[in-house]
Amino acid sequence: MRPIWTILMALQLFAVPSLATGKTVQEVVNRKPQTIEGGRSGTIRERSLKRLTKAQQLMSTEKYDAALEILQGLEKSLSGNKFGLAQVYQTSGYVYAQSDRFAKASEYFRKTIELNSLPKTPTLNTMYSLAQVLVAEERYIDAVPYIQDYLFNKEPQRAEAFFFYGQVLAQLKQMRMAAVQVEKALKLTDSPKESWLRLLVALYFEQKLYSKAAVILEKLVNIKPDKNQYWKQLSSVYIAMNQDSKALAVLEVAYKNKVLTEEKDLLQLIRLSLFEGVPYKAGVYLQKALDDGAVAKTSKHFELLAESWIQAQEVDRALTALDKAAPLSSDGKLYVRQGQLYLEKEKWKESIAALKKGIEKGGLKKEGLAYVALGIAHYNSGATQSAIESFRKAKAFPKFKKQAAEWINHVNTEVAITH
Repeated sequence: MRPIWTILMALQLFAVPSLATGKTVQEVVNRKPQTIEGGRSGTIRERSLKRLTKAQQLMSTEKYDAALEILQGLEKSLSGNKFGLAQVYQTSGYVYAQSDRFAKASEYFRKTIELNSLPKTPTLNTMYSLAQVLVAEERYIDAVPYIQDYLFNKEPQRAEAFFFYGQVLAQLKQMRMAAVQVEKALKLTDSPKESWLRLLVALYFEQKLYSKAAVILEKLVNIKPDKNQYWKQLSSVYIAMNQDSKALAVLEVAYKNKVLTEEKDLLQLIRLSLFEGVPYKAGVYLQKALDDGAVAKTSKHFELLAESWIQAQEVDRALTALDKAAPLSSDGKLYVRQGQLYLEKEKWKESIAALKKGIEKGGLKKEGLAYVALGIAHYNSGATQSAIESFRKAKAFPKFKKQAAEWINHVNTEVAITH
């Protein structure tokens, strides 16, 4: 037998509500709950009671049509017994609900309530069941009064009912009120369900209550440490709160727990590490991800690796990364960057080779700068004529004209002195 609850859990959160009552959402959710007294217990003849029990047994084994056949017969024989008829209506409602015939289920639950012949507790249970089938029909606003009256009258209070009301209010886009109901549900249990906490996080996000969302996500990562979505959400919350160091710490714990495995998540960890001034860690993370195949071996990713090592002052590692990045790039920018690093290390031959590759590959936004660097590399290697030729080419670019001219003068002066 399939519980009504499993049907409700399949509904999409925040769908468009039904407004079949003609009242506004605010009018319905702010109504005053009514006191439910219920009727008095009655009696049913033994023969009718046995048939009712048989129908309930058939329902429990999913023989719904056979159960309904018995119940329809009982409707006629108990037409003069309100208490008995109410039980038949109620059981019929359950049969229709379990067999996904929600319109008929709501019809029979309403008839049960209208008879007002069941004691308070079964009456409240019928109201709650009616609310559930109305929600299954996406008639959220119609369900609200029944849930409100149930919660107002039910003792002891049930955490599940408050959560259910929170779900319905969320469907009606009453996020603040929905969060209050879910909070009440959580206060009534020592073992909160994951789905309850997840809904509360969504409600807090909708209201931009990031600090509250963080508290709940901290619980979720403790309850379900293997679910990377909670770690990512917690990190995102801290970023929204401008607490980037905490955001990074969360991702680092997730990484150590081996739940941060997708490329985009690993790249977020790496970029956040760079942003927070720990480039060496960023380099280690990215190098391992590239080696393991967790991050694609693209020019962009090797360039990010090089940048990590440069910021970490690991120039040799940066040069190795650029060796892999530059051939994959669509332009010569990375060869030029490599040439500049070799220039800083006073490796003139390697610098010249890299800079020439970059200029030849083309697509440079600062081609003049590349020629200046090439000229410096030639000059330091003793190739003064090649240096002057490079500086002359750099002069063709207005932004570098003055710098190139100064270098030409410097080289010519030095040549004149030596001769």
